[in-house]
Amino acid sequence: MRRHLGAGRAEPQESAHFVDAPWLGGMLRGTFRASAGLEKAANHMPVVFPYERSYELLLKPWLGGDFFAELEGCRFQPDGDSFDPQSAWWAQELCRLAYKWTKEERAPELARVGLRERGSVGDRVFFAMLVEGEGGVWGERVSFLIFRGTATMAAWRLNARFLPKRLGESGRVHRGFLVGLEEHWIALRDLVAKASGALHLAGHSLGATHAVLMANRLGERVREVHTFGMPRLGDAQFAETLSTQTVWRVVNGRDCVTRMPWRWPGGYRHLGAEIRLAVDRNTPRRLLSPPSSASDHAPVNYTAALARMALADMDHHL
Repeated sequence: MRRHLGAGRAEPQESAHFVDAPWLGGMLRGTFRASAGLEKAANHMPVVFPYERSYELLLKPWLGGDFFAELEGCRFQPDGDSFDPQSAWWAQELCRLAYKWTKEERAPELARVGLRERGSVGDRVFFAMLVEGEGGVWGERVSFLIFRGTATMAAWRLNARFLPKRLGESGRVHRGFLVGLEEHWIALRDLVAKASGALHLAGHSLGATHAVLMANRLGERVREVHTFGMPRLGDAQFAETLSTQTVWRVVNGRDCVTRMPWRWPGGYRHLGAEIRLAVDRNTPRRLLSPPSSASDHAPVNYTAALARMALADMDHHL
């Protein structure tokens, strides 16, 4: 199911149609374009968010600049029934931060926004961290289990193991994506036991698949899942097992990773509610820069697109 997205919150829709949104400046077909709210949001926006066309930022996401910047007043208040761009921005920035290698590197960034890391599990192939916050922009106590995406050659090799594996009565899933979760399951279970308050899962790229696989195991313990740039993970039967959970599948523009592995009859399918972001490719492409479909996958570009949307949402609710 696709949910239609405006600068505000997205409500469930059964099919594409024209949506009357006067404050966005017109009628938009199919998916709302987040950038349509920029004219109104301009008074709130201190900077222009550049579109990054860099292999370095694509392959080394932890180099993407300051974390949790430029959105003073942005709050985390998901309601589970509609997509909240401000909450999604927080979840995406946590996913970007998860690419930093050590707790010592992450700690000051988390402390600056009232969060702390309760623990982590994994290695340079698979990694998850448990983050907790309370008060301020967080309101009630909230816990995040954040999964890191592909950051090493060993992880890339797992991505290539695309043949499906049976997951009991849950259908079939990508074999390589499942490996890390199975190897670290006991430690992950113990880490989740430390979580208090509402539990939110999130991940970018490979980490998004781990977040969904974890949601499949935890069931009702999970409040909602944010995935960013997630490849196809399982078959139609697996997708059905997640149909009662809130999974927001955020796709930035023409992100090529979200179109892999390729579909075939009875094979991999997407799951969750698709939220497709409009991309403002406001920097020229250089001769040796990645194609736009690859640059769209960079975490820093997901952050920029969601920041524009969150700012428009904040202005709309003033």
